[in-house]
Amino acid sequence: MSALPRPFGSDLPTAPQQTTQADDTTAGNSLAGNRASGPAAGSGLLRGRPNGLAALRRVEIELLMRYAEAVGHGHLAPASVPVSEGSAVHVDGVDAARTLFVEAHAYRDTLDRAQLDLVVQDLFKLALVARANPQGRSVLLLGGHAAAQSLSQMRRRVPSLAEVEIVVVS
Repeated sequence: MSALPRPFGSDLPTAPQQTTQADDTTAGNSLAGNRASGPAAGSGLLRGRPNGLAALRRVEIELLMRYAEAVGHGHLAPASVPVSEGSAVHVDGVDAARTLFVEAHAYRDTLDRAQLDLVVQDLFKLALVARANPQGRSVLLLGGHAAAQSLSQMRRRVPSLAEVEIVVVS
């Protein structure tokens, strides 16, 4: 198990680093490796471009599983999380203690407009969750540094988004 990753920063390297085990890079959060378990195990989905929504979802589930293992949480399950009286949001992965809230996106490359819209929706959702659960951690997982870099400018402009950690799992 590696040390807890640091929040993603704007000092990303120009080329992604090649690693074969979980690591915490100075450029930001990164969990990399060739180990895979679960639905996408052995499929090589993280090494190539996923085709279709089902393949994309399998990669996102694998990202959740690998992240949970790296930070010492056994299992993350989808859950509805209350954010205010009478309102709740659906989160991709929540631990049993309800202290870790994770959304996952398998995007690796620079986000196009439609992808950016989807990721930003989840980023704002996690910011709401962070405000409603100040004792917890809200984390957005992405499949590559280029995708994370796409969010840097927005995070600088919207201070409330700083409450959400961005972790790259490659």
